[in-house]
Amino acid sequence: MSLQAHVDRYAIRAFEKQLHAYDVVGDRGWEVDFDHGQIVFDDDLEMGVVLLGTEDDHGWLWGWADDEEEFPEAVVAPGRALGAYGREHDLAPLYEPETLTGGAPLLDRIGIIASGVLDLQATYHAPLDGGGRVLFGLDHPSLVLPEPGVERLFRIVRESGFVADWDAAVAAYGYSR
Repeated sequence: MSLQAHVDRYAIRAFEKQLHAYDVVGDRGWEVDFDHGQIVFDDDLEMGVVLLGTEDDHGWLWGWADDEEEFPEAVVAPGRALGAYGREHDLAPLYEPETLTGGAPLLDRIGIIASGVLDLQATYHAPLDGGGRVLFGLDHPSLVLPEPGVERLFRIVRESGFVADWDAAVAAYGYSR
């Protein structure tokens, strides 16, 4: 089963959250403390964080499935929760511990779906030392979305990547807002 219909359902709202998170966080550096479920950006902006997973040139790995690290359950629980949605909709990349991607960007699609299904305030992805990217979910009062204005809405729709079925995407966004 393809992820695309689920990406279409959540893409516009997820991108709205991404734009707002970028307005709040910008290009700051960051450090994460998984034991306390916190990410700290350069100017001491602290947010709650969950680890969804990582991606490199070969594949996607859920944080809960990383055998090389022992992350606190609270930090990886949202990724596990997304697995239930994946099983319900027969979407193996959402519940299999690891998915080979062949270089296709799965992290972005998982981030879009996670943002909607888990009602995350924002997702945040960043490069990893040694290559690859990490995907986090963020939580902070500053990430509450502002009321959508016409100009902002047009920007969101215009820049929302990954959408294949715009009718479904716009309808889902209208329902969510």
